[in-house]
Amino acid sequence: MVAILLAAAIGLGASAARAGDKHAALLLDVNSGQVLYQSAADAPRHPASLAKLMTLYLVFERLEQGKLDYQTKLKVSAHASAAAPSKLDLEAGDEITVIDAIKALITKSANDVAIAFAEHLAGSEERFARLMTDKARQIGMAATTFRNASGLPDDEQVTTARDMATLALRLMDEFPKLYPLFATRTFTYKAETFRNHNSLLFHYQGTDGLKTGYTRASGFNLVASVRRGRKHVLGVVFGGSTAAARNTTMRAIINNGLANAAATETRRRTVVAAAPPAPKATNARPASGTEPRPALRSSPAAAEAAASSPTTATATRVELAQVRPVQLGRSPTAPGAGEPAGSAATSIAALIERSLRQDAQPEPDSPAPANATALTATPAPTPAPGPTLLSPPRLVRGAPPSTLAEQAVNLARDGPLSEAAGAPTTAWAGGMAIQIGAFQSADEAQRRLAWVRQRATAVIGQHAAVTQPVKQGDKLFYRARFAGFDGAAAASACKELRALKVECLILRAD
Repeated sequence: MVAILLAAAIGLGASAARAGDKHAALLLDVNSGQVLYQSAADAPRHPASLAKLMTLYLVFERLEQGKLDYQTKLKVSAHASAAAPSKLDLEAGDEITVIDAIKALITKSANDVAIAFAEHLAGSEERFARLMTDKARQIGMAATTFRNASGLPDDEQVTTARDMATLALRLMDEFPKLYPLFATRTFTYKAETFRNHNSLLFHYQGTDGLKTGYTRASGFNLVASVRRGRKHVLGVVFGGSTAAARNTTMRAIINNGLANAAATETRRRTVVAAAPPAPKATNARPASGTEPRPALRSSPAAAEAAASSPTTATATRVELAQVRPVQLGRSPTAPGAGEPAGSAATSIAALIERSLRQDAQPEPDSPAPANATALTATPAPTPAPGPTLLSPPRLVRGAPPSTLAEQAVNLARDGPLSEAAGAPTTAWAGGMAIQIGAFQSADEAQRRLAWVRQRATAVIGQHAAVTQPVKQGDKLFYRARFAGFDGAAAASACKELRALKVECLILRAD
């Protein structure tokens, strides 16, 4: 019962592997190629903006081939300008350079820019979508069909968690000079700054990409790469009920997977030559009177079979080198691999429970975060007018499972789990602070700071919590603030706090 409550709290129902469900997950050890965790990894899912990973793959190819360069200008058509959000709000006739367009796809997930790329490279978005699907077949994404460059809703646009891991791995292997673009945190265009939708880049140590996605049909999706010391894992999560739920699931599978990940690289990438295009019937929309393609919403039996059957055969691939390729096949020994249909909720809940029991500290050989500074708080003998440092709240370690479960439910309901619960607060280096209130006692201010940190761990991260006494007339108040932000980060964090019903002000740190 506890496991079911945990899963429900993060948006994963008890029917997580059944037909029509949005959930799927896979965790890959990039060093060894071993699948460390999988749940419904072969079930058909809508990619949403994860489709832009293939758009970027084709863009990167042309950059490597010299057919594009960073300063090539893309002209925006009326069709691109009319795309549904998220977008840059480009007007028909506008031009944007390739480098700006790439950053707009990675950070803002701009649909108008994705269409501009498609039209520039293939003449039309429909033809570009066929190129996307052909490339998917060539690199082993046998269960994926693309219908547009952006990931905007289309019932026939489907993929799987395994296929998306395959695509992400190819981006890492084939474009080592371009892949670091996926770590872009902010992008400024025409005096407006956009923050990457992948919040793990800001708050989860070692994250270096890749992409988020959301439509109503898909739920909240994420492909994320995390490096800790010599370990490197790649996670895929589909179908979160919220961005916070999705991030919670991703952290849980990564926290647990890192313990079993290899520290030595043994995997060798496979170079694949261009294979013949897939049959037209696979890529073209059905003509009138012809038999339609299987829909995503199949019967319960069919979907359950898709989630539990062996991986389907891939299209013909021409190997140029006899090396050890990654086969993202099922791993019977991996957690979750041998589960009966419908048990994914329990397994995810167990991972979250286990993740809570760990301190989730970096591996011993991991470099410390760039802004990490150990603090030793020494209470002054008398109250001082300066700020008071607070440590973030700790989960109760060694508590009985029911207590941990209750904590997990509360944290999953209120916001993402902390990847480093109980880690020491870092000193503030930025010049801005976020104030969440002024209170009549220091204890009340500290309680409020602890409550906000627990409710919005992913937003606050390791920013220092401070209380600052201030006199107004003959009354003494205590300001409650989180310090150490730069201007853009403070604005973004305050916006996220307000979305969580936490009022805040952005102030210059005293």
